[in-house]
Amino acid sequence: LSAAAGACALGIIADGDACERANAFGARLRTRLNEVFRAAGVAWAAYGSYSTFHIFMNPEGRKLDPEAFDPLALSHAELKRKLRLALLTAGVDIMGSGGGVISATHGDRELEQTAAAFAEAVDRVGREEALPAL
Repeated sequence: LSAAAGACALGIIADGDACERANAFGARLRTRLNEVFRAAGVAWAAYGSYSTFHIFMNPEGRKLDPEAFDPLALSHAELKRKLRLALLTAGVDIMGSGGGVISATHGDRELEQTAAAFAEAVDRVGREEALPAL
């Protein structure tokens, strides 16, 4: 039964546009989060590829362009923890690594909910600890 369900699910994925929709949502979400960070005046960045996103929290306060920066620098684990907790209170859960994976079921409502949660979280984290400015 499990194998049949798995084969059926793989057929749906292969014949549908679920991956394309999830990847497109990922691109829109990364763009929208970078808009949130710019509006908040923090030098953070959302980056990733396909249906994933990661958040660079810029603990050293470097000047950066969210669309073009080196994400290999590691961000601060405590900042990631605070961000995740702030997002959870707004109904959004990200991975402990500071990012997430997008599903084909995510749409405009989830995009705006996530962007609003990030805007609130950036403000909450910023009140507790000075954030790097743009």
